[in-house]
Amino acid sequence: MATVITTVNGEKSEHQIDGNFTVLVHKQGIKVDVPEFVEINPRNTLRCMEDMTQSQWLWLSGGELFQALFRLAFQDQEEITVPPTIQELNDGDMGIAHVAGMITLGCEALFANKNIFVRNPETYLHPKTERCIMTMFQAMMRLLGTKGVITDEINPDDPPEKIDSYLENNIKEAFEAVKREPESDKEEVLRWLRLVGDEKGMDKEFLQIGDVRYTIADLILEIQGDTEAAARMIEKYLEMKGTP
Repeated sequence: MATVITTVNGEKSEHQIDGNFTVLVHKQGIKVDVPEFVEINPRNTLRCMEDMTQSQWLWLSGGELFQALFRLAFQDQEEITVPPTIQELNDGDMGIAHVAGMITLGCEALFANKNIFVRNPETYLHPKTERCIMTMFQAMMRLLGTKGVITDEINPDDPPEKIDSYLENNIKEAFEAVKREPESDKEEVLRWLRLVGDEKGMDKEFLQIGDVRYTIADLILEIQGDTEAAARMIEKYLEMKGTP
């Protein structure tokens, strides 16, 4: 049970809310607070992304959990992909940065076994994405395990029973698709480089091609850009992999 405080014209009221996943829908002029939960809002999601370094972004955005949750949020918009650099993310659509921030802050809190309160999650988002982020939050909660998630001011078009069915089906379909998708040489090398970078540091010099030395972070960017250096890195990886 969560304690929710509402403020209307300066007067506060306290409410007890049951349930693992709660959506609060209310009219304008009511401020909602959940003091015991970690708050995620449209301000701190963007600030989180603006403060992130390129090395941190490479490590975060390349993870299977982030990729799966991002895909769920934009499942109706296949043209939207994870930006390869943090600068591209922050220079682009605020809605995409907001989703990335919600994933980052949400997972961070849930990994710490804390509950989350997402204030105005629909901010900056297209109506298609507004609906799909509910799927994303459900998946985040089920994958990481938590006692509660509360979101504020969501107003879907469909009745609750239809949305529950939609969430359930899409979570299963999305993660089955991820499991079935074959891994290319490029994806395998990226996954391997991120694991090495996590252990050794993304700024560690890792490969020399001609006169140019590449860090792990450099190589990840090269591979994401399908450059000549990327082809050399993949070739060297396959050579090492095939060595008895």
